[in-house]
Amino acid sequence: MKLYFGLKIKKLSYRVALITAGFAAAILALEAVLVLTWGNARESFKNKTPGWDYYQQIYEPIAAPLMKKIRKDGISTYEFNRRHLSSSHSDISLKEKKDSNEVRIFIIGESVADFFPVDEEIKTIFESRFPGYKVNIINAGARAYTSAQILSVARDIMRLDPDIVLVLMGNNIYRFDYINKKMWRILRSRALLRYLYARSWVFRICIDSIYSGTADVNYGLEHFKQDYDEIAKIFKANNLPFVVFTLPRNYADYPPQGRYYIEREEQFIPFVLYSEGRYEDLLNTTDPAGDAFLLFLKGNALRGLGLYEEAREAYYQAVYIELTYAVHDINNSIRAIAERYNAILIEIDKLFEELSETGLIGKDFLFSSIHWYAPYYTVIADTVVRKINELEISGIPPIVQDKLIPELPPDELKNMLKYHKNHTPHLRSGVIVSMRLKPRQGVFYFMNHLRFNTDECISLLLHKPPGEIADWFLNSKWFEDIPDKIEPNYHKILTYAGEAARRKGERKMALDFFEESLRRNPEHWETYFFKSLAHLSGRDTEEAEKNLNRAAELSDINIPVKDILGTVSEGYHD
Repeated sequence: MKLYFGLKIKKLSYRVALITAGFAAAILALEAVLVLTWGNARESFKNKTPGWDYYQQIYEPIAAPLMKKIRKDGISTYEFNRRHLSSSHSDISLKEKKDSNEVRIFIIGESVADFFPVDEEIKTIFESRFPGYKVNIINAGARAYTSAQILSVARDIMRLDPDIVLVLMGNNIYRFDYINKKMWRILRSRALLRYLYARSWVFRICIDSIYSGTADVNYGLEHFKQDYDEIAKIFKANNLPFVVFTLPRNYADYPPQGRYYIEREEQFIPFVLYSEGRYEDLLNTTDPAGDAFLLFLKGNALRGLGLYEEAREAYYQAVYIELTYAVHDINNSIRAIAERYNAILIEIDKLFEELSETGLIGKDFLFSSIHWYAPYYTVIADTVVRKINELEISGIPPIVQDKLIPELPPDELKNMLKYHKNHTPHLRSGVIVSMRLKPRQGVFYFMNHLRFNTDECISLLLHKPPGEIADWFLNSKWFEDIPDKIEPNYHKILTYAGEAARRKGERKMALDFFEESLRRNPEHWETYFFKSLAHLSGRDTEEAEKNLNRAAELSDINIPVKDILGTVSEGYHD
C-alpha cells in the first residue's frame, strides 16, 4: 500500500514539475517573442510616454534606484541615479562603507524637502549636535513627488546606512491624479514585483489586465496615510531615528485651490467692497455660508480689521468647503505617525504661528501657498538639532544646551528676509500660475507672486515682447508647457499685472496695462472689469460705468452694474 501511494505521489510530483517547467518555458518563449517584436521591455517602459511627468512619476521609482554603486578611484561609492533631483543636490558621492566618525543625515520628501539647503550654515548647525563627527547631509527631496514615490526613496536609502532621516511631505496629495491606481499598487509593492513590471512584457500585461488604470484624485489622503505609515515602519524596524514635520499653508494670501476668481453674481459686490477697503461693510452685507470664495474675502476683511483669530477661522472654513481634505487632516495624520512610531515631531505650522506677529502665516513666511523662504530652513534646522539632542543615539554623546546655536529672535529673522532682492523669480512664477490655472483664477496668484516685485520689474511686462517672456521657460523640464501658451494669453498676463499694480496703488501704471491688454484683445471682459475698478479708485464713475457695462456685455456672468455703482457711491458719501 505504501509503495502504491509512494509511486502515485512521485508520478504526481513529476507531472506538477513537468507542467511547471512547461509553463515556465512557455512564458519564457512568449517573453522572447515579445522582445523580438516590441523590443526591450525596460527601454520601452522608460520611453513609453515622452515627458518629464511620466519619467519622474512612474519610471524612476520603479526602475531606477535612488543611488547607483560605481567604482571611483578604486573605492565603491554611491552617486545619485534619478533625474528628478535638482542639480544642487545631485553631486553627492557616498562611500559604500561609512567611516567610523561619519554621520549621515538624509532629507526625503517633496519640494519643501528639495528646497532644504545643504549649505555650510546648515551643516554648522548639525555639526554642533555631533562634535567630532563628519556630518554628511544628503538631500534626496524631489519636487512634485507624492508619498508613493517618497516611499520608494525611503526603501532605497536604507542600504546607504543612514543615522537620521528628515521627512518633509504632505503638500502633493492632490498629485495622485498623475498616478493611476494600477501604478500606485506597483509602487507600493515589493522590489521583485516592481523589477518584473519594469522588465518583463508578460508580467506587465498580466498586471495591466488585473488592475484598473484609471486615476482618482479622491483617494489621495487615504493613500498618503498608508504610504507615510509604511515609511515609518521601515525606519522603526531598523531602529532608525527620524524626524517628521507638520506643514504650514498660506491661507491669507491665496484663495482656496480650484475656485474661480469670480463665478457668481453674488460675489461681485463683496469683491468690490473688499477692493475699496470697506471691510466692515463687507462683513455686514455678505453671507458667505457655503461659498469658499466669499469666506476667503471674509478672512481678508477680518485680517484688515486686525481680527486675526476670526480671520484664520474663515480661511479654514473656505479650505474645508473647497477641498476634499485640508491641511489640518494632513497635519493630524503626521502627528499621529509621530506618536505611533515615537518619531521626532517638528510642528512648523505652530512654529511659524508663534513667530508671526498676527498668528497668521502669510507673505512674511511663504512665497507661495506652501513654500517658505530659505532663511526659515535655518530656524527649522536649529529646532531639529535641539530635538535630536533630547535623544539617546548610540555612539553619539549628548551635548549641553548652551553649546547649541542660540535661538534666533524674530527681529533677526525679519532681517534675514531682506536678502531676497531677486524679483525675477516672482515675476516668472506669476506668469507660470496665470498660464496654468483656470480662467479668472490667475489674478489672485499673479498678484501675490508680484508682491515683491518693484514697479520697474512689473512694468517690464509692458515693454518686453511675449517671445522674450517665453524664453524664461525654454529648456526647462518643469515648465516646458509654458512657452507656447504665452503669446495667445499675453492679454491676460497684462490684465493681471495691471490689477497687481492697482493694488499696489499704482493706478496710472494699472491703466497702462489695461490699455495694452485691450489693444491685444478688445473682447476680454476681465480687463474691462478691472479697469472699471481702477476708475472707481480714482472717483471717475463715468468711465467706471462705461467699462462695467462693456464687461457685462462680454461676460457670461450677470454683472450687477447698477448695484456695484450704487454701493461704491454710497461709500463716497459716508
